[in-house]
Amino acid sequence: RSSVETLQDGTFTLVGLEDGASYTVLVSPHDGQGSNPYAKLQRPFVAAGTTGLEFVLQAGLTIAGVVVDAAGSPRQGLEIAAMPVGTEDPYAPIGRTEQDGKFEIRGLQPGRYRLALPFWYGSGHGLLLSGADDVAAGTSGLRLAATDGAKIRGVVVDENGATLAGVEVGARAATPGVLGSTWT
Repeated sequence: RSSVETLQDGTFTLVGLEDGASYTVLVSPHDGQGSNPYAKLQRPFVAAGTTGLEFVLQAGLTIAGVVVDAAGSPRQGLEIAAMPVGTEDPYAPIGRTEQDGKFEIRGLQPGRYRLALPFWYGSGHGLLLSGADDVAAGTSGLRLAATDGAKIRGVVVDENGATLAGVEVGARAATPGVLGSTWT
């Protein structure tokens, strides 16, 4: 996999590719802050050595709403990722909740999205987002609840029973569509 950011003039050069191989070129304009309005693009079957590619980005749709806790109070500082339903897109567009719990996720292609509190940002650690399993791009006025999720607890030891620190432990839902896949 090769990736770069575009230069000031919008140009890019992907390097280190295998000569004669074909690639899908992905353009992800998301800035990690949820403020970029452009939808991502991909172009499959691009041969290594191709020059003169042009990608024309278009403004995408948004999903907007408010996140509250179990008591109905606004939740601020949460990152919310919008993953196309049926995928686990590691580069999903995100939005952040403001002091009043409001959020906006921009730059979405038309389609349906599952909103989640991504574990890699840490702001929603241990929380589940309900009411966000299947949301159409372009939706506004959502009211989502971020509540404590269930837990799995245990200990990791070596073959002699000594505890091991720093080992990554993860859980992935066994049933598709179940919320709460996380690594801690």
